[in-house]
Amino acid sequence: MSVEDLAGKVPEEPVVPEPVPASEPQPTSDPEPAPTYAYDPMPSAGPAPEPTYEPADAQERVESVRRGLHDAAGRAADWLNEWFPGHGNTVLFGILGLALAMLVFKIGIWRSIVVTVLVICGVAFGQYLDGDPKILRFIRDLLDKKG
Repeated sequence: MSVEDLAGKVPEEPVVPEPVPASEPQPTSDPEPAPTYAYDPMPSAGPAPEPTYEPADAQERVESVRRGLHDAAGRAADWLNEWFPGHGNTVLFGILGLALAMLVFKIGIWRSIVVTVLVICGVAFGQYLDGDPKILRFIRDLLDKKG
């Protein structure tokens, strides 16, 4: 085909497909009824009563958690001394340094400093509640030396 042949031709109208009629919506089967429970998970009788704890019961729980943490710390110290005799603290603080380095790389130096300060505040408050505020004594001694 040459250019002269194309110049005289008029393009045909594009063929547009006829729209397909929408099918009638098919009836659906009835939905299944909601299951019934022997125990109603959302009772309508009003708010639940507040739980009450006896002070002795709460103190017993605190002591149980304290004993569990103390046992876990003892097992960890035994493991460190078994695998790294004489170097348990070196390994422990090396692991803490690694965790701090990963924290700095992950969230940045300033956020890491804030996290560290808040953790120290939490430990100091816990020591104060336990009756042995070592961190607070250290800060007080540090400020007394400067003042």
